[in-house]
Amino acid sequence: MSRMLWVSNEPWILWVLWVSIGVFLIGGLILFFVLRKQRRQIINKPLDEEIITGFICNLGGIANIQLASQDGARLKFTVIDIDKCNLEAIRNLGAMGIFVSENIIKMMVPINADCLIARINQNKKEE
Repeated sequence: MSRMLWVSNEPWILWVLWVSIGVFLIGGLILFFVLRKQRRQIINKPLDEEIITGFICNLGGIANIQLASQDGARLKFTVIDIDKCNLEAIRNLGAMGIFVSENIIKMMVPINADCLIARINQNKKEE
């Protein structure tokens, strides 16, 4: 009870507290919707043929890619020979968080991952 006495003596403190909470909540909502809009723009953005070709070439060519899939939020490529892959060039294409384990490469990309996987698998079938 003694802790609340300072609030009753200074009513402006409650106003500052409520205004601060309101500003924090409104700022959080604005940030949420802005980030959601940016994610939708990335997902709906069509892929350039140059980016697809860049990923395929830097993964050692279509013949070197055994499987292209999505592992949660990451792209997952199973390759035949990891030495044929140019990870630095893949990083320059915008890939982030590249993780290599034996012949599996996982990465995050700022492009439409579903489209990239579909195109790689389509090229794999045509081979």
